Amino acid sequence: MSSPATGDPLLRVRDLCVRFGTKRGAAEVVNGLSYDLWPGQTLAIVGESGSGKSVGVLSLLGLVPQPPGRVTGEVWFGGRNLVEASEAELRRLRGNDLAMIFQDPMTSLNPVLTVGRQLTEGMELHLGLSESDARVRAVDLLARVGIPSPRERLDAYPHQFSGGMRQRVMIAIGLACDPKVLIADEPTTALDVTTQAQIVDLVGELQDELRMAVLWITHDLGVVAGIADRVMVMYAGRIVEEADVDELYDAPRHPYTRGLLESLPVLGTDRPEQLTAIPGMPPDPTELPPGCPFWPRCPQRLDDRCKTENPPLRPVSGGGDHKIAAFYEVSG
Repeated sequence: MSSPATGDPLLRVRDLCVRFGTKRGAAEVVNGLSYDLWPGQTLAIVGESGSGKSVGVLSLLGLVPQPPGRVTGEVWFGGRNLVEASEAELRRLRGNDLAMIFQDPMTSLNPVLTVGRQLTEGMELHLGLSESDARVRAVDLLARVGIPSPRERLDAYPHQFSGGMRQRVMIAIGLACDPKVLIADEPTTALDVTTQAQIVDLVGELQDELRMAVLWITHDLGVVAGIADRVMVMYAGRIVEEADVDELYDAPRHPYTRGLLESLPVLGTDRPEQLTAIPGMPPDPTELPPGCPFWPRCPQRLDDRCKTENPPLRPVSGGGDHKIAAFYEVSG
């Protein structure tokens, strides 16, 4: 886990919204997302499946198809609002200053191209390297991410690698052009626990070495504790809580965050074997309830107000940089 650097943020997101047109009506997938990402910082975005976290980061890179999607708001990077950028501008940024590691490397890597070719094409395009120079750098990258015999494995195909090794290859591709921002979208979901830990440690080591910012997308609060500087919790397309990682774990203020933390198994404690579950299901984005979207599942709801008003994201009582979107705060 890195300490955020001072200065201006690398990435400024303001009121980002993503909507999809469907036969059932407009699906509000991301609604009013705003945050800053600073040099050297790891910002984690956490939430259940369907919370909008992955769509929110895909929209940063112009990877949401329009139509049926519609992206509005502002995404400032390098003095440019990426929401208004052309496809040519976005292609120059993707894989260069802004890189992404996807959840499933087997569907992200091209099965008919060697790993070496998939590593070198971005370096030839963005860095202007010759094929031979790009291969030299590719060998170094594979070695850096822990691939044994990197020179020989350069000419292997994705199916010849294990799941953990394929994810390491994806990290190498993401780092190929020394990005300023690395976006990791559930990069450990399909891996066993031991390999997950290795990937988390690897990203942290490379971040410290390269001083890049990391945007880590996950549904697993257990992973977040060891890697993030700051955490945003999303529900139904909105941020419902945002805080520094230690404060979020020590004193969660939103009932949804509290529910997520109470659903985690904790070894060496007196917590009962039956884990606490959040009742109900996340709302359909085409049929969001009036008022607070968490209202139907909230154990501490105030029927009159929560059912009719949508709480804005606000600082918690006592000040500081801890924010929640709720009319009351859980404590204890």
